[in-house]
Amino acid sequence: MFVHVAVIFQSPLPDHVLLMAHPWIVIRYGNALWTPRSFEIWMFRFPELIWSFSDFAEWAKKKAVAREPWRSSGQLLIERAMGHYSIEEYNRWLKVRFPSAMQRLFGRLIAAAPAAPLNWLARFITKWVFRKSPSMTLYDLERAGQPNAAP
Repeated sequence: MFVHVAVIFQSPLPDHVLLMAHPWIVIRYGNALWTPRSFEIWMFRFPELIWSFSDFAEWAKKKAVAREPWRSSGQLLIERAMGHYSIEEYNRWLKVRFPSAMQRLFGRLIAAAPAAPLNWLARFITKWVFRKSPSMTLYDLERAGQPNAAP
């Protein structure tokens, strides 16, 4: 799923790196074949890949992604608001991972929460409370909030 990341960062780069102020690679966003598996990918697969790089400092890996983003209630709420997290994902991925009954209860409650009001609330908070400029998360939230939008 992230072969390019694994190849580039499998070991330290041999020399200096040139950073470009303007990216010349454009993502074809919204048409990924793995969209139905996005919860699995962003909560488990991508973090596992980043945290497998032994040559990078812990602080650098934390900048890229949390080691276990699924432990964050806020992240689960966003995933639910986007339609990527439901009872199905809870049963498959989290039910056995949460060590306490309270964590399992919160994880299940979030998975069962109605997605539409959460989506509206997340968009409102992102736009008007945090005053974030358009971002991929906001784009995802707006896309997921549309009627008949595929999660």
